[in-house]
Amino acid sequence: MKGGDPGRGGRDWPALLLTGWARFSLAVSLALLAGILVWVVVRGGGSLSLEYFLGSPREGGILPMLVGSGLRVFLMALMVVPFGVVLAIGLFEYGHEAPRLTAMIGNCVRALSGVPPLVVGLFGLAFFVHVVGGGLDRILGSGEPVWENPALIWASLTMAVTTLPLVVLSTGERLQARAGDLRRAALALGATRTQALMRILLPRALPGILAGSLLAVGRAGASVVPILFTGVIDTMDHYPQRLTDRFMDLGYHVYRESEAPGESLPAALLVLLLFTLTLNLFALLLRSSGGRESPEIR
Repeated sequence: MKGGDPGRGGRDWPALLLTGWARFSLAVSLALLAGILVWVVVRGGGSLSLEYFLGSPREGGILPMLVGSGLRVFLMALMVVPFGVVLAIGLFEYGHEAPRLTAMIGNCVRALSGVPPLVVGLFGLAFFVHVVGGGLDRILGSGEPVWENPALIWASLTMAVTTLPLVVLSTGERLQARAGDLRRAALALGATRTQALMRILLPRALPGILAGSLLAVGRAGASVVPILFTGVIDTMDHYPQRLTDRFMDLGYHVYRESEAPGESLPAALLVLLLFTLTLNLFALLLRSSGGRESPEIR
């Protein structure tokens, strides 16, 4: 080769161009992110006060949105984390006993992570609200639709569907990271596979499980589209008291305010960003405490 051969003292121009473009793209992205954060902090920071957090929408506050978002996220985590952890254990620890079924479930989990939120929301409306809710009304003999209405429980279940792949894969990642030697050592010492799992692998996987749960909570707290069809409402006179009640939501409030931006939009957006960034920071710290290998579902 001629002077462009990096092995003979020349410069590798394609590599330099790609590296330069990557650095430029990163710098632009960081600049845009910093600009958005500065705008939100400057415009919304002055509106944050105790009255803002504890006030009603009529008083310019966001307490009903915080209550609704908190209940939705709590119920979602309560549903998705135990089921996701059990599913991950079945796939990554006992999947070799039924390889075809494991491969099918693994493909479904991976495909679910790429389903658009709009499709998930419509699925929640059709399945949870009309099929499950309508079935409950018929079984319980309700004179009027009680369960067959958009409600807090159906919005939480719909969000659980969207965050299930994250919990499953993060749990599997921690179970697979450096688990082979530990499992073989435990089995060689006379422990059963279940004992090795419960006493050695799961305790080591706890940071990854917590990280996946926090990421799920952060994603659910900022997601809006799936709950448009399954329970959120613009305004209401009381807080949700039953699972069948509708609710107000901070993410939906930001979405509605963005249609006609006012003085309350930057403050609400700042609260939502702080919530999401805080959870993602904790998740990053937890994930950094162990292995980073990406698991394969076999």
